[in-house]
Amino acid sequence: MIKVAMNIGGGSGVYNNIPMFYEFQSTREFTDFIRDQMFNIILWSHANHGIKSNLWLGVHIEEDVSDEDSYEWDFIINCKNIREFKQYEKMTREEIDALKSERDRDIKLNDILNE
Repeated sequence: MIKVAMNIGGGSGVYNNIPMFYEFQSTREFTDFIRDQMFNIILWSHANHGIKSNLWLGVHIEEDVSDEDSYEWDFIINCKNIREFKQYEKMTREEIDALKSERDRDIKLNDILNE
């Protein structure tokens, strides 16, 4: 089990004042989560008028090795080094807004259809 505290930031500082906390079964599950959530992470920069190329994740990981021992790591992930980030990097604000509107519309339609 690994416990993760994560902040999203950019050139102007941290976008979320309170870290987000998650628990995962493995580091692979954590990396898959980051990849799956890349658009939502980019929206933090978008909402704060940040520059996408400066987007980063501040991560603190605590991994339980045994009942008594655990390891801790602190590091920064530059989002430009994440494969799923590349498709959004060159998009304009208008294109990001359009994708967000499309995603929000799809979520609402799915909610209506699943009721």
